[in-house]
Amino acid sequence: MLIDGSIKKPTEPNDNAVTSRPRGGFFYWRIVLMHEPQTASAPQRLAYTIEDAGELLGGISRNTVYRLNAAGKIRFIKVGGRTLVPHTEILRVLEGGAA
Repeated sequence: MLIDGSIKKPTEPNDNAVTSRPRGGFFYWRIVLMHEPQTASAPQRLAYTIEDAGELLGGISRNTVYRLNAAGKIRFIKVGGRTLVPHTEILRVLEGGAA
């Protein structure tokens, strides 16, 4: 958009006018990297947020994850100010070791 509020339209496809956006910016590459197919050699996360842990545990709510922690069935770790659930704890709960 120009200063007077009008929109300049590109005259050619490669014209870097105000309305056109060059490919290869941060958001373009972020989307491309997010949609790349995952390979078997992709590194496993070591810890998950409370919300991600709930999704991995069958879509339970974050409150239920906190209840499991209060009951001693799942362990949390603190990293800085973040509360995380270790990957090993999620595997243990899924294998039935939380009872």
